[in-house]
Amino acid sequence: MHLFTWEQQLLVCENVVRLLRNIEGALFVGCMVGKEGGGEGEQGRWLHDADSWVRLWGTVWERLGMSGSWKVQGELRRLPGGDLVKEGEEAVMDSGGEGIGLFEFSVERTGV
Repeated sequence: MHLFTWEQQLLVCENVVRLLRNIEGALFVGCMVGKEGGGEGEQGRWLHDADSWVRLWGTVWERLGMSGSWKVQGELRRLPGGDLVKEGEEAVMDSGGEGIGLFEFSVERTGV
């Protein structure tokens, strides 16, 4: 998800909802690069924190006119030094050392 703009993420999430909307207990989980306060990263890519993640999904459900219930969670974990690095590779993202971390998330369909 962190490779896409806000609008592109909305489209991806709309497709996820279409796949999961009639399956109570369906779960979408993962982790990605995140940013305190949420916002644009490099090349317009949108990085999330818990608040922006909830806002993204609220926008998706509004656009799709969804009913039923969902549980949305996310946590941004700060990393030492602020940069995301893979061993033997250059930094995945130049964060300037401020507010960048690993964002872990889940979206669960709790009622249809």
